[in-house]
Amino acid sequence: MDDDARWEACLEVDTIEVPLHFGEDDEIVDEESTPGGGETLVVVETPATGKDPDPDPKDDLDPGEEEDKKENDDEAGDDDASRVSGTDATQTGDHGGDAADPLPEVEDGQPPETPENEYLDHDPNLVTVDMPVSWVPKLRVSQENFDTRCPRGHKLVRYAGATHEMFALFGPCKRWDGLVERLCVFQDLDCVVLKQERTVFNRRKDCLLERRHGFLGDEKTLLERFAPGAAFGVDTTELLIDRERHTVFFPGGRVDGLRTRHEVFGIKMCETFSGRDDFLVERKVTYDAEETGLRAAEALALVRAKDAAETASAAGGGHKKKNKKTQAPPPPVLAKVTQKFLLPDISLLQEKRRREDPDGAPVPPAQHWLKKRVFDLKNGTVKCHYHFGEGTATANVSVFHKDGTPCELTIVDPAADRPNDTQIAETFHKHRLAEKRCVADVRDVEHEADEIVKNRAKEEQQIELLLGYYDAHRVKIEDDDEEEVLVTKKFDYLSPFMPPLLAGEKMSANEASVARTQALANLAEELSTRREIIKKRQDDTNAVAGKRTAQYKRDADLRTEKEEAAYRAALEDTAFTLRLLEQRRKRHDANAERKVGELENTMRSDPRMAAMYA
Repeated sequence: MDDDARWEACLEVDTIEVPLHFGEDDEIVDEESTPGGGETLVVVETPATGKDPDPDPKDDLDPGEEEDKKENDDEAGDDDASRVSGTDATQTGDHGGDAADPLPEVEDGQPPETPENEYLDHDPNLVTVDMPVSWVPKLRVSQENFDTRCPRGHKLVRYAGATHEMFALFGPCKRWDGLVERLCVFQDLDCVVLKQERTVFNRRKDCLLERRHGFLGDEKTLLERFAPGAAFGVDTTELLIDRERHTVFFPGGRVDGLRTRHEVFGIKMCETFSGRDDFLVERKVTYDAEETGLRAAEALALVRAKDAAETASAAGGGHKKKNKKTQAPPPPVLAKVTQKFLLPDISLLQEKRRREDPDGAPVPPAQHWLKKRVFDLKNGTVKCHYHFGEGTATANVSVFHKDGTPCELTIVDPAADRPNDTQIAETFHKHRLAEKRCVADVRDVEHEADEIVKNRAKEEQQIELLLGYYDAHRVKIEDDDEEEVLVTKKFDYLSPFMPPLLAGEKMSANEASVARTQALANLAEELSTRREIIKKRQDDTNAVAGKRTAQYKRDADLRTEKEEAAYRAALEDTAFTLRLLEQRRKRHDANAERKVGELENTMRSDPRMAAMYA
């Protein structure tokens, strides 16, 4: 398209078809190509107006030159028209003829075949240009600067209404309490009245990560967040001073499955659980604040009366007791305890029973599983709500009274058998036992909550920092020159039997003979002891197997399939143990003579025994 005449001719038509020729290895992407050859037509759309969007600077010509140019343009237009028509004919012949290679047919749902080597169609002339090297030099931070994080290990930045401090992570500039960052937010722009203080810790033995102090009016809050491994499995503790406390525990960090505990001091407490065998998911405790206050007042009056009596006794000439222990206040009075249970998967329980205990009791249906149980300790009642049965809109409810009032039963299924008085009494007795266990668990929880508070106070008084692996390795490298290399001494087999000798003195033939006899006798004793141990284990295993066999024969008529399978498994384990012990005994007997010979050869080559073997 370098010829101006051809370019002017192209401007007179609406569509331009340009033949392009490619080699066999060239790839054509996003182009209209004929299936039968290497010629490709590229269609270029031009404006219908026929005007040149980019005027040619050669248009400013003389009149004579313009006439010559028009003649050349007419001839070029005829040539281009003939060339375009010839190309159309070629294109039509390629599509309509039989010489064209058909496209490979692909079956429905089958991907096209790919060559075994995916690099066979790679263009060898393709040039890959790498990214230029960055002109920015590499960022290098020394270990000391990385540890201190800022000059001299401390940096303070002041903002409008806040201050931000950073401390060193490691090294001589680190803080003794592990503090690495502190943010103070103030209520005023002059940074006078503190609103909140956030501190971040690192490498604390008590696993403390973050602490937030809130000072908003009369309410003071304290939030502490711990890493996994903290005492009692605590994850987060949020305390509203003298009012309430909310504690979150790590999942799987406790045996009882406790997840959260919310305490409103002297009023109520709520706990949530997960993954328990008894399917307990929530426990709520309500305290009797009035009764608790009365008991606390009585205890305080009793303490004051005792103090007054001791003071009067001391004034009359008696001796006043010293180091008197402070009497703890009485525990809060429980008014109500509520338990909520999750409905288990009945089908899984049935499958487990068929697999492990086919002769056991059947799994009860859903309407017989507890959903909520309320122990009303103040009024002396136990109220049980059960889960909904299959196809029912209401659930069973039972209310038991401790004063002898008849039990109130609400049974949804009219066809179900109503329990008799004996069954009702047995059920009530089970709930009374569950109530005792629940009250004991609540008292243990209260004691544990106090222990958590005492443990936190102790940890804050005795703060310890842990040394990470990389830090310990770094300190070891720095102190290599000052460390003493400990040399492990090899055990001397002959020294316990040698007589006391002076420096440079050697044993006589008689002393060497005595030492040899004692060394061999000691080795023989060790080998005999080892053989006795193996024999004792064999005898014990045989005795246990004999007792099991006798019991099996005695209870032949009463045993179940489960007991039969357990007996067969125990026989296999016993046989395996006996075979193993027999192999150990044979190997021990075979190695005993070899060890004695090795000791004899060692003493012959020992220069200290030269007087005997000379």
